Amino acid sequence: MKPFHWYSAVQFGLSALAVIIIEGLALLLVLAGLGNILRGAEARAAIPLFMLAASLGVAGLLALPSAGYALARLLGYPAWRWSAILTRPRWALVILALPLIILGGYWISRQEAPLLLVLPLLQPLAVSIPLVWICAVSLRGLPLGSPQRAWGVIASGAVLGPLLIFFLEVIAFILAVGIWSFAAASQPQMTQDILSLSQRLNAAPLDAQAMQEILLPYLSQPTVIFSITVFVAVVIPLLEELVKPIGLWLLAGRSMSPALGFTAGALSGAGFALVESLGFTSSAEDWAVLVFLRIGTGFVHIAASALVGWGLGAAWSEGRYLHLGLAYLSAVALHGLWNGLSILSAVGSFLSHSSSLIPGIPWLEANHLAFAGMALLSSVGFGVLLWGNHRLRNAAPDRAVITQPETL
Repeated sequence: MKPFHWYSAVQFGLSALAVIIIEGLALLLVLAGLGNILRGAEARAAIPLFMLAASLGVAGLLALPSAGYALARLLGYPAWRWSAILTRPRWALVILALPLIILGGYWISRQEAPLLLVLPLLQPLAVSIPLVWICAVSLRGLPLGSPQRAWGVIASGAVLGPLLIFFLEVIAFILAVGIWSFAAASQPQMTQDILSLSQRLNAAPLDAQAMQEILLPYLSQPTVIFSITVFVAVVIPLLEELVKPIGLWLLAGRSMSPALGFTAGALSGAGFALVESLGFTSSAEDWAVLVFLRIGTGFVHIAASALVGWGLGAAWSEGRYLHLGLAYLSAVALHGLWNGLSILSAVGSFLSHSSSLIPGIPWLEANHLAFAGMALLSSVGFGVLLWGNHRLRNAAPDRAVITQPETL
């Protein structure tokens, strides 16, 4: 009699619980949106609820195969062998449908109900197709390990990773606010400025233009921009690249080669990128632009997590902990540069009507420069994935270890 597989039991329990909770929340959002429409609200006002429900629905479905494979392992059923399916060349052809979906979504986003209600159905396709294409191309020829392990890593990256990162970032934000409060306590003028800003924000109407007029003098200060940049471009990447491949950390102590670490990291990053992008595109306003911009984020997230996974595999199987440290720092640098350029783009867009924060630097041009830098960084991320694929496909000894279909 085979011993009870506790790892599969935990995987099944957590994955099944995630499916139930997340799909339940998605259903509640759908009901809330329908309730608003039945009470006479415009359909456009309910679209964000439906799009958020679609996002949660997809996230919950990502945990379903993880639960199914874990249950099959517990019941002694053979697992469906899938190791070559995702990376078959024909999967890359799905990218051909993306322009039509984005153009169709753009046209629909400018329409009224009931046609506008189709947009939440297009959103998961528009966000997931680029990620599937990236994985299909960058993991081609590399073994993915058992389906139970692979889907467990994807589910962890999509569900557990964002949840842990959210709590850690909230804690980091509270600490940052505490440091700012301590600094303000020793500077009466800063304390007075914060109180004045708080009062003006409370009294201001919920209007973007009014908020911009209030915040512009504060956001134009170099100290504020520097503090925001440090938090977003340094603190957040340090936390996210440590936690994002949470599925790999849960596999510590099990067989893990550099190649399997690379592929598992990429799948974990893809799961995280999918959920994050679905959240950021849950609005009909500028939907097509947001979807297009999130494609670059997918390259960065997948490449960064693949690097960390590669480092973990090298450390656990070969004792190369220096490789792990360099891989982690490289992932943080890639992610940090992306976030820094995002901040530059946001600040440049926000301040573009003003003369300049620093004399001689027009912010509208800085905004355009940031977009160009983000496009270049997306190419760098894709290049990292292709380079890693080339290096690891030539590492023949890895294949014999990680293609066992039942190995966790």
